[in-house]
Amino acid sequence: MLKFSLIALLLFLGSVSLAQINYTALITEPQIGYQENANNLIQAVDDINKRENVSYVIVLGNITADGKLDDFIWAQEILDGLNVPYSIVGGEKDYYLSEGKGSEISLLWGEDKKYFYDKNFNLICFNTIIPEYSKENHIGAETLEWLKDALTKLNSKKIITFSYHPIKKADNSSTFYKTIIGHKLFSFVSKANKQKKEISTLEGFYLNRKNDWGYLLITTKKDSVIIKKILGEEVQKKIKPEIVYSVFAPITLFKSIEPVKNFLSVGILWSENFQKTIITSVAFKDDKIFAGFKDGTIICLFSTGKEKWRYNSHGKIKNSPIASKDLLITETADGDILTLNVNTGPPAKVIGIGENLAGITVVDLEENSKGIVTGTNNGNLYCYNLETLEPVWTNQITNESINSPLVYSKNK
Repeated sequence: MLKFSLIALLLFLGSVSLAQINYTALITEPQIGYQENANNLIQAVDDINKRENVSYVIVLGNITADGKLDDFIWAQEILDGLNVPYSIVGGEKDYYLSEGKGSEISLLWGEDKKYFYDKNFNLICFNTIIPEYSKENHIGAETLEWLKDALTKLNSKKIITFSYHPIKKADNSSTFYKTIIGHKLFSFVSKANKQKKEISTLEGFYLNRKNDWGYLLITTKKDSVIIKKILGEEVQKKIKPEIVYSVFAPITLFKSIEPVKNFLSVGILWSENFQKTIITSVAFKDDKIFAGFKDGTIICLFSTGKEKWRYNSHGKIKNSPIASKDLLITETADGDILTLNVNTGPPAKVIGIGENLAGITVVDLEENSKGIVTGTNNGNLYCYNLETLEPVWTNQITNESINSPLVYSKNK
């Protein structure tokens, strides 16, 4: 009987030791572009792979040092060496310095928003940078709509977020907090708000420290967030990592930082929310309003607010469409010019230039015809016939990128 009890006890202790805690690893600011930074990232990936209890990896902050496409690809080659799934949340250098304004991230890694859940908490990664909004921190309408849907699928009220900027610094943060009322929140960021340090927000532990590397291991216990700081030096010396304990903050009430809009005696006639980010202003013709959205959707509304037609160009629209004669003209940042009938919408005529476009303008040509002129990132000007989209002329005016829409006046 004693022997049986001893065997049972040993089996019990063995099962306890096998029940490992799962961790999420957080790598911040890899800034690939220098060999030393790449070496640091390789060492961090190798160390994470040796740990059997890491189930997910977040890479947060500036993936590249200068926004170069080759460096994005370099980072991807290193990170694809991870044995577990990982998500990317880019930083300012990736969006403001890159040729594609951060589109390289979606091209290589897919959506800029993801969620992942463990038994006791949920991870939500999302982007707070929209380059076309200058340096104002903003959570896109698509992200907020996606978040509402994601919350219905999560299995815990405890949420850990990963974003470049603190959520409270976004100009529409109140909408975010409204969505997650009733949940408990802890946030990791790459760029902390130095003016006011929040107890439920922790700045990432930079991978590229001087002459060393480091990352975080994250898990939870009840309402505590447990964070281990892993340092390359300490790994080699087999020193126990520093452990930080923090707590989830309940989301009950929030204070809006959005300005109060005073319409005085002027009332709102109608409003529509398409759950899409619009970067540019709308265009008007007769009784119709034309709006182009960041996700490539073009929507035509009557002046009453009722939708007439919509079309998806499958490219980013960042400049205002133009209505001329019976045609609506717009362009995508990827290099397509489109014309649609203002009354019927699709189908669209499309011509692909193959260069990033900076905006379009309509000019007068001979014989009472009109043309479309655009500038590109390669310093070229192109002119096409408005009706047929056939080429009229081209001119390389500079070796530098043309960044602003063109202005036409008095045949010039």
